[in-house]
Amino acid sequence: MLTDYRHETSFSSLDAGVAAALAYASVAILAWIPYLTYGAWALPLLLWLLEKNSRFILIHAAQAFSCGIGFLVIQLARLAAGGMVRWLSGPVESIQQQYAITAAIGWIQLAQGLLMASLTILLIVLIIQALRYQTIELIIIQRPAIRLANLRLLR
Repeated sequence: MLTDYRHETSFSSLDAGVAAALAYASVAILAWIPYLTYGAWALPLLLWLLEKNSRFILIHAAQAFSCGIGFLVIQLARLAAGGMVRWLSGPVESIQQQYAITAAIGWIQLAQGLLMASLTILLIVLIIQALRYQTIELIIIQRPAIRLANLRLLR
């Protein structure tokens, strides 16, 4: 956990905890809107580029960016898997083949929904932690986020 970071952003009078929570909230909301999910990573990246002084905001913006990329990967994997099922099945010759294709696509969409719901729950937890001026050490996301924050502060 990080220490207390009650301060404002360097580009506005917005509180640091609220700015970090907004980065996560933008990803959580945009990820569920069709076609906007492909750009859910953009708002945290913009926050990361605008902030100059706050390591706290930079870490949270980098983590939110990573979650946005996660949503993008989930969506693209679903599109690719659905296309592969349709391509591999070829022309439909029987009703049983049509049922098998429909079932395969249904399982793919179920897996996508479960992954997106899990990532959204993680984002809600991260929003709460950001509003408390804390971070959660996420194994995959935390270390690159800290490196990105340090890189940004060196400029």
